[in-house]
Amino acid sequence: MKNKKVLSLIVLSLFMIAMKQVLSTCTDTDGGMVVFIYGEVTDPYGTYIDMCGYDEELMELFCNGGYVDVAIGNCTDYGLDYYCTEGVCTNCEDSDGGYDLLEFGTVHYIDDDFDDYCLTSHIIREYECSDGTVSYTDTNCEGYYGAGYECVGGECVLSGCIDTDGGVIPMVYGEVTDPYGTYEDMCSNVTGEEDILMEVYCSGGLVDVSTNNCTWFGGEGYICYNGVCSLPPINCTDSDGTNYFNKGYVVDTQYIPDTVWDACENNITLWEMFCGEYGVDSIEKQCSFFGPSYICYDGACVLRPTNCTDSDDVDYWAKGYATYVPTEVDYWDICYSSTRVEEFMCSGEAVDSIIFDCTYGGLYDYVCIDGRCSERQCNDSDGGINLNLKGIVSQGTISFSDYCVGSNNLNEYYCENNTMSLVEWHHCPAGCKDGACISLSPVNPDTADSDSPWYRDSNDTLHFNGTICVNEGWKSMIMCAGWKYSTKQVVKGTAWVFSGIHILYFLVILILIIIIGPLIVEFFKKR
Repeated sequence: MKNKKVLSLIVLSLFMIAMKQVLSTCTDTDGGMVVFIYGEVTDPYGTYIDMCGYDEELMELFCNGGYVDVAIGNCTDYGLDYYCTEGVCTNCEDSDGGYDLLEFGTVHYIDDDFDDYCLTSHIIREYECSDGTVSYTDTNCEGYYGAGYECVGGECVLSGCIDTDGGVIPMVYGEVTDPYGTYEDMCSNVTGEEDILMEVYCSGGLVDVSTNNCTWFGGEGYICYNGVCSLPPINCTDSDGTNYFNKGYVVDTQYIPDTVWDACENNITLWEMFCGEYGVDSIEKQCSFFGPSYICYDGACVLRPTNCTDSDDVDYWAKGYATYVPTEVDYWDICYSSTRVEEFMCSGEAVDSIIFDCTYGGLYDYVCIDGRCSERQCNDSDGGINLNLKGIVSQGTISFSDYCVGSNNLNEYYCENNTMSLVEWHHCPAGCKDGACISLSPVNPDTADSDSPWYRDSNDTLHFNGTICVNEGWKSMIMCAGWKYSTKQVVKGTAWVFSGIHILYFLVILILIIIIGPLIVEFFKKR
């Protein structure tokens, strides 16, 4: 009887040890051996993290039989430009060095390039490398750097710098205003430098100065006079004075051409030429100032014609039409090209048109759509967040395709608020292939065909997502894509790959239950 009790205790101890082995729990935040994602593994003894070793080695932790295990590989196996950082393998590189809103940059990651670009005239999308992967931040340039900053060409620049003569133009007097003050073209006050002009202009959003010898621009006899390079002052004549209702001209032999006519910028704005203090000058005048029936036509403000009407009064952002009243024919605004609109309007008593560039003034995200200027539309070929179908998101000339990151993760692009967005690092339980998650469905690798993520060929060789896995026999290990892991925990989707040790555990537990069941009952009966 005593021997039976001892035997019962021994069998019970073995049973408890076996159950502890089977019931041990282990969690891995990156879902397994995913070298492109940082992960932390927790088992009954603690929490451990993926980390980098020497010479671009990665120590990737994962769950094995309910406990933490480690695989060591070199990130350069994925490409010579890959390196190990923060416990992940990556090839992420940023040309502007990181979060630098003042410089346009491009992030290269895996096989894609991500350019910094302007979402609006003030909001910039800045791409950068973060924890080994690509990420982006949308920032308001003005809110981040202060008043006067805007987004131009994928970088924040200081705007608000205005030069009245349009740049370094020595023959025209100008004034420059930037966020810090107003400055003017002027002649050098140094004795003996009567022909030297100090020309101010805008550079990078701020005032700058260029020193110019007037004889270089005009030739012998030119001097600096009242902030311009010119011949000694001569008379300027204006045919109509400042008469907004008459088309006139100004003659000044210092300028080329020497005769300048009054002109309309559009059917609202008149540029009236006149003789100013320094020669030819101009003033901008809105003809509507004289009344709602006035328009600009052929260099003068005139009453709106009765034989022509314009539904949108030259509005490039709205689709309108001009009507020739005698024939009741409507001329609708149309797209002249992908970025230019042909705007129909009234010119005198007739219908005329003007070609306007929608990107004028730095609006690079604008195009012509249905006869009006509008923001570029965002399109997604797979209809949104569709993880099981590869899609392409496009906006204007920019496009991004859904793509796999490793064999088990997906980057999914989609449109949100007419802007391209990204679902990063979606884990695909059954694997990722050709830019889409493989659909979850019951898979037995021994019976599945070659289209399944796991399958076994006629030579009894196991394959996973196109990679041959080499069995190492008694070690019960499998080599896939250069990474080693135990087959005890190989679960991809609903496909299980069992090793001999699994079968041994199962048989031991089954035998113990059969043996100790009656012994435990008898043990308690004797007590």
